[in-house]
Amino acid sequence: MIDAIVRHYISHTFCLENNYHYSNYKELDNETNYTYFGARYYDSELSVWLSVDPMSDKYPSLSPYCYTADNPVVLVDPNGNEIRIYYKEKKGISRLFERSKYITYTPGMKYTGENNFVSNAVDSLNYIYNKNADVEGIIQQSVATSEIVNVKKSFSDYYDDSKNTIYWSTKGMKTFYKINGTYEVGKQSGALGLFHELGHFYRDIFKHDEFEKEKNMIDQDYDFVEERRVIEEYETPAAIILNQGIRNNHWAKILNTVDPLSTKTRKEQKNNVPML
Repeated sequence: MIDAIVRHYISHTFCLENNYHYSNYKELDNETNYTYFGARYYDSELSVWLSVDPMSDKYPSLSPYCYTADNPVVLVDPNGNEIRIYYKEKKGISRLFERSKYITYTPGMKYTGENNFVSNAVDSLNYIYNKNADVEGIIQQSVATSEIVNVKKSFSDYYDDSKNTIYWSTKGMKTFYKINGTYEVGKQSGALGLFHELGHFYRDIFKHDEFEKEKNMIDQDYDFVEERRVIEEYETPAAIILNQGIRNNHWAKILNTVDPLSTKTRKEQKNNVPML
């Protein structure tokens, strides 16, 4: 009742109409009195969504009517989707002076541009996402957070937490699983390498205190405890689903694979070796 009185007072006191009522950037539909979020409408009077989350089939353990996994303090869905993939178009010395451009990734999107790095990054994230190899839902949660993660081309794979930036080589790697004093050799795709680094970003944002504590904490097998967390919790489950190599350490050797979705090397392709 008090809420109704307050709303009545506000609506009849100010003559300046503002359609952006929710978080100052979501537009109110005057005909329905619902707030439009891009993917679905929200009834602010009843505090309910009028349809299910379009990504709800990926998270069967959550109610399809919830918002940001029922964690609005940490997560926000501005529509929401902020994994930025950076690229440059020029070649040679002029590339050094070119301002980087970026596209914003959303799960399942189709990239129609001509930049090879962007195409590889989009295809790689979609590959993990569409194969349901992201068992913890870190791709969807990463695009839903208000924090922005950048993906940039590099000669090696690593995550820079001071810049919220993933540096990615697009290359695969040879993995080594130690058992009974010997090593079982496997192979992983470049896509899984990108997913691994996204795991570090996810922990930096959603498990920040643990990330800060463990990123420099020595681990005998994994170099650092943070690497153990990402490999055991995100990388290994995905590798098993994708039928790729697994490891129980942080040791790996870079492979020049045919493309980021493949575990076949260029040499194997030349010799017509079947892909694992």
